[in-house]
Amino acid sequence: MNASCALHPDTAATGTCSRCGNFVCGRCELDDAKQCPSCVKLVGASTRVVLPWERRAELGLVSAFFAQAKLAVFKPGEYVAAITPEGSWRDAFFFGWLVSGFVAVVSIPYNAFNFWSQGAQMKQSLAPLGNGETIRSIVNLYEWLGANPLLAAAAMSLYTVAIYPPMFFLNSGTQQLGLALAGATDRKPITATMRASAYGHAVNVLLAIPVIGGLAGIYSLVLQVWALRTVHNTTTMKAVVASLWFSIVLGCCGGVAAVGFAAKLLSKS
Repeated sequence: MNASCALHPDTAATGTCSRCGNFVCGRCELDDAKQCPSCVKLVGASTRVVLPWERRAELGLVSAFFAQAKLAVFKPGEYVAAITPEGSWRDAFFFGWLVSGFVAVVSIPYNAFNFWSQGAQMKQSLAPLGNGETIRSIVNLYEWLGANPLLAAAAMSLYTVAIYPPMFFLNSGTQQLGLALAGATDRKPITATMRASAYGHAVNVLLAIPVIGGLAGIYSLVLQVWALRTVHNTTTMKAVVASLWFSIVLGCCGGVAAVGFAAKLLSKS
């Protein structure tokens, strides 16, 4: 029979604390020395990584930004362990917003190419649906996008940067509510959720690379779940529920709306 964690009896142990010898699970291994939370409180986590972004006064803004992104991409375990629940949510928010802005700017050429190439393709694809008023409006839109790809891409980037703040607060709020719905018992204040959410966006810098952009989105979700689990000292399943429940509900409602719109569109064609 596998040993259980001393602090989380429902979780199998993955090792022992290097200081006191108690069994610990992955949620307890707070630093490279694999000390349990109790020992960390007593002697401090001397080997804990400090997030580069929270050392930007020392490292410089640009260096701290890219050092943080590099840490998140290549050493996610160290990165997540460094996301403490007690720090400033504003630091995390500012970092996440900068990631969004960086990706928006770097992606302009790629998005412009997409608008240019899709202009004619969409016109051809919609032709079999007829020449109704709704179809004509959509065709005109794609014709404009194809004729003004750079302007469209720039507008899309501005929108991405502008929408980040409200989406950040919405995402953090739904995650905090999701933790309550999932029954997470050791919930920290919403500011801890905000830090986990924003810092989880670090790997979104990979979205600037067209070929692996889709994988970056998945990686970002995994990192946010991992960060939520760590800062709230909860289980992976509860962190997954907290991260996805609102998107699932919204997706179901959106699917119903899309079917209704498609039926209406076809009836007018």
